[in-house]
Amino acid sequence: MVSAQAGGTSFTEAHLQAAVLGSANFQGADFERALLQGARFNDARSPLADFSNAFLWRATEAHCNDAQVVTPDFEAFLGFERVEKSRGRGGQMIKIKSQPDALDKFIEQSSLSVPETAASQLRSRLKERLSRQASDPQAEQSEKDWSSCATKAAEKEEYQTEAGGTSG
Repeated sequence: MVSAQAGGTSFTEAHLQAAVLGSANFQGADFERALLQGARFNDARSPLADFSNAFLWRATEAHCNDAQVVTPDFEAFLGFERVEKSRGRGGQMIKIKSQPDALDKFIEQSSLSVPETAASQLRSRLKERLSRQASDPQAEQSEKDWSSCATKAAEKEEYQTEAGGTSG
């Protein structure tokens, strides 16, 4: 998503792992509980965007100073999978850890419905952005930036007033 006008859009619980979100305008957008692991924000603007409980491991280049960042999750994982209890009753969602076998499976599933001309590029980007590496200075700095934004978050009522009541 490059150069998009997505102000006020709901990305609640969206699966945007390794997405490129450059030069987009996300003013007032809702990213609550969105899976943004490995996303690259580049020059995206996000005034009054809500990143409450978003999954932000390796989400880089975000300008979040004027966004609402509450309880960010920096755990290294790829997504969720449902694990059924015995006899098919109930079940729970568990995090898929970013391990080599799980990453390969995640990448393969993510590229199934993509035309082959783009699938190779997608697989490369997912592998690059979601592989666990010993050190990733850009991701480490981004985590600090997100955490700094979280310390500046407004109280919920204040944020809702500023955002015009668009927050959930």
